[in-house]
Amino acid sequence: MEIYLQFAHGMMGHCNELVDKCGFQTIILSPCDLNEQRFLEFASQMGERNVDLLIDPQLYFPASPIKQHQTHKYWPKEIHATNQWIGNIEVQSRSLSHLIELATQCKAKRFIMPSTYLTTIDKAQLHDQSNLINIAGELWKGDILASLVLSPDLVKSEAQLEELLQIAVDWDVAGYYVIAAHPQGNYLVDDATWLAGVMDLASVLALTGKIVIQAYSGHQLLSLAAAGVTALAAGSNRLTRTFPVELFNGASDVESRRQQAIWYYCPQALSEFTIDILDLANRQGRLNDMKPLKGMPTTYCQQLFTGQQPSATDYDRRSGKLHYLESILAQARSLKVSNYRDCFNAADTLLNQANADMTTFHKYRLRARDRDFIYCYEATSGALGFLNLEIGHRLMREWPQLAVNR
Repeated sequence: MEIYLQFAHGMMGHCNELVDKCGFQTIILSPCDLNEQRFLEFASQMGERNVDLLIDPQLYFPASPIKQHQTHKYWPKEIHATNQWIGNIEVQSRSLSHLIELATQCKAKRFIMPSTYLTTIDKAQLHDQSNLINIAGELWKGDILASLVLSPDLVKSEAQLEELLQIAVDWDVAGYYVIAAHPQGNYLVDDATWLAGVMDLASVLALTGKIVIQAYSGHQLLSLAAAGVTALAAGSNRLTRTFPVELFNGASDVESRRQQAIWYYCPQALSEFTIDILDLANRQGRLNDMKPLKGMPTTYCQQLFTGQQPSATDYDRRSGKLHYLESILAQARSLKVSNYRDCFNAADTLLNQANADMTTFHKYRLRARDRDFIYCYEATSGALGFLNLEIGHRLMREWPQLAVNR
């Protein structure tokens, strides 16, 4: 499994470094964070580095008042409510034409279809999506990825997911771009029903043999490798790992949600600690237990483990963001194996080891606030077990045919 970079505010410099030094190969560009001129300039820079580019149209809420969206030609400025977009062939065709023009200018590798946010199965919306895919197929000659942008309640509904999948698997596309909003906007999710829904959705889509990208994701979903997911998409802050609905419908903004803490991601514990907790671990002689294990990259965190007090080093917010992304890339690639059984076992071991490590850290009162994996271990492990019991036999049989393995 791969990690794609989910572009966000302030990531231009990060992308340059992550591509050049860490080996990231794909970036999903975000119109929300750049006007069209800067968007094209950045795309050109990344193209020169042979980076594969995708564009997320972010038309989840076509009536969104976000100013940066309004700077793009494809954005339907005349739309003031989502129901004015659905079925409006004239507006949709014009928007799609401009969007394909933008994707062509950026030399996008694949075309991500626009899609509205689904809170429940709406056959009119899904029929609309089918029509848009057909129109796009006449304008774009490369691979098309259908978008599924889903509310937490929809993901949790077994009946609605089944109804959605019956329709989506028949779309004439090369793959799927899946966004599953987190319950209550939580960074780590402790809802086993939601996690099982994410697993179920991803595995059924992967078993079509098509590409599956799980967007707006983080390290908790690394176990989706066992579901046959091609890639997770993650960015430098929590906004790109949770899909904050209120950001995209205009009810909030980036500035009000920006996180100011400096975080250190401990890969083997699947948890992120603040620097003051690292100071405490250092005083207790436990800091080296938090150091990445042998074989994991330490490019951006090695200064924390030189014997100095962690807060006295030059480890900063930028270091934390780059370290996180470099680490989960290494973890994702380590889960790409030749058969389902080995992949499942590797994912299961990752979760179990993280739980064991955090249990030990808790004995020393070393906790990771709302980024502490121990609080979502049972739900995450349970969802992986559900995948194995319900779909594992099919994944084992069809593993060589999955897109992630071709």
